[in-house]
Amino acid sequence: MSDPKLSEISGVGPATARLLADSGFASVESVAQAAPGELARVPGFGEARAAAVIAAAVSLQSRGKAPGSVAKPEKTKKKADKDKKDKKKEKKGKGKGKKKDSKKKKKKKKKK
Repeated sequence: MSDPKLSEISGVGPATARLLADSGFASVESVAQAAPGELARVPGFGEARAAAVIAAAVSLQSRGKAPGSVAKPEKTKKKADKDKKDKKKEKKGKGKGKKKDSKKKKKKKKKK
């Protein structure tokens, strides 16, 4: 199987493929391994588009490979920060499900 072309990445047409190549991303592999911030420096790319194109490149690259050999794309800083906040809330007991527990306790007290 031959290596996929940049224009085979979902959301990348011939013009964008040329922009990527001119910016140093000459292969699907180089796009798949890039951080969103690096790809966002390419004209016409922001963080969101960069993350979507990276994910599409990883997906394209993984076709035909053995299961488990796919590299996960890096999380964007915004997503990573949100995950950290969610974990802190769970540790403090402010995560999801807290209200449900307190409602159950109130119902039990009323029944007694």
